[in-house]
Amino acid sequence: MLDMCEDYACKFKIKFNASKSQLLFFSCKGEMTDNFCTLKMRDGNSIPYVNKCVHLGTTLYTDLYRTNIESAVHDLYRRTNYLLADFSFTESCTISNLFSSYCMNVYGCQLWQYNKHKCLEPLFVAWRKTIRRIWKINYRTHNNLLHHINNCLPIDIQLEKRCIKYIWNLINSEHKMYNRIVGYSLNNRNTIIGENVRYCMYKYKLSFKDWYSSLCSIYRKIDDYVTHINMLCTHLHYRRLPEGRNGAETPDRGMGDG
Repeated sequence: MLDMCEDYACKFKIKFNASKSQLLFFSCKGEMTDNFCTLKMRDGNSIPYVNKCVHLGTTLYTDLYRTNIESAVHDLYRRTNYLLADFSFTESCTISNLFSSYCMNVYGCQLWQYNKHKCLEPLFVAWRKTIRRIWKINYRTHNNLLHHINNCLPIDIQLEKRCIKYIWNLINSEHKMYNRIVGYSLNNRNTIIGENVRYCMYKYKLSFKDWYSSLCSIYRKIDDYVTHINMLCTHLHYRRLPEGRNGAETPDRGMGDG
């Protein structure tokens, strides 16, 4: 491919700048092997090897298990700060609705790997901190109560529903090319889509037939899972928050620790 580009450049008198080009080596571990050869242009300049690069606004990593979580966390904090600055005079319930509409874009989350919660935990922590800020509640408020206070689904289920909808649209698409790609991913555990499908099937008790049925039937099983989790949470007893020296509630530290 590099020779074809250089032949084209020589034919039409175009010069490629090797210093402005980047070389990525995609692997499961995201590391370059010892026998990996470097690429050089015909003028002798080598193309630098990088672990990540930005293409059309999307950061590509050599590690297949790494996602652009840092950018999503930064975007969530930035949008929330703008929202609270412009609508600080409104009620928390109104800000919560605006937060769901304008701050929870999370572009590209459909292709994240959801069976690796350790990689997604920074975003979950950021979401919990923003919910505490919006509702002006104590930083010690239990994590399992936040989505009830905000009247929404837990953040992990919100993102998994987006992923499920994306995969379902690909499976039931009218384009045969999409069906072939997804069909290969479903039967291959080394792909992100295959991992997400198996993870969602295990978590929400889905079958392969459910992916070819209506999307509402899948959502009903997700609702059943949420109802079951809520019933378990109602049987838990939460400790009373500690009081200050004068009997006042412990002051809020702002963002909390997630």
